[in-house]
Amino acid sequence: MNTAPHSFGRSVFELMSSMRFAISLLSILAVASIVGTVLKQAEPYANYLIQFGPFWFDVFEKLGLYDVYHAAWFLLILTFLVASTSVCISRNAPNFVREMKSFREHVSEQSLKAFKHKHEAVTEHTPEALAASAQRYLEGQGYKVKNLTREDGVLLAAKAGSWNRLGYLLAHSAIVLICIGGLMDGNLVFKVQQLLGYKKIETRDIPQSQVPA
Repeated sequence: MNTAPHSFGRSVFELMSSMRFAISLLSILAVASIVGTVLKQAEPYANYLIQFGPFWFDVFEKLGLYDVYHAAWFLLILTFLVASTSVCISRNAPNFVREMKSFREHVSEQSLKAFKHKHEAVTEHTPEALAASAQRYLEGQGYKVKNLTREDGVLLAAKAGSWNRLGYLLAHSAIVLICIGGLMDGNLVFKVQQLLGYKKIETRDIPQSQVPA
C-alpha cells in the first residue's frame, strides 16, 4: 500500500499550518518592505543606473527591487502567507469555538483530585448552600458559572477570558485580508493571465489609435 501521496500531502498541510512557517514569511515580507521603503520605487531606470552603476543596476533589476510590491516573488510570498494563515484559522477555529462554549463540566472526581492546585475541606453547610455561595463569589469576580447537580454532589464549573481566543481569529483574519489587498494591488490577476498566456506585454511601436482599450 503506497502512503507516499498521503504522507506528502500531510507534510505540506503541517508545514502550511506551522506558526514558524508563517513567521518566516512575515519576516521576509518585513525585510522586503524595508527595502521598498528605503529604495525609491518605480523611478525611471536611468536614475537607478546612475545611482548604482551598471553591475548593481542589473542585479537589483533581476531581484525586482525597483518595484518590490509588484515583484513576482513578493506576490508569491503573499500568496503562501494567505494560504498558511487560512489553514491555521481553519485548523484552530473549530477547537477555539468549542472551548469558548465548553465548561468542561464532565470531569470526574478522580480527575479533580489529580489536579496540582486543589483543596479539600469539611463544612457544616449543605452542598446546595455552599454551591450557591461559591457561585455568587465567582460571578462577582467576573466568572461565568455553570451549576450542575450530580449523583456524587454539586459541581460548579467556572471560566473567564473565553473571548480572548476571539482575538486570535480576528488577528489572523486581518492578516489574510491585508495580504489579499496586497495581492489585488499587485495586479496578481494580470500576472497570472500573463503567465498563462492570456495577456501579453506589447513591445512593438504602434500608433496610439491601435492600442487596445
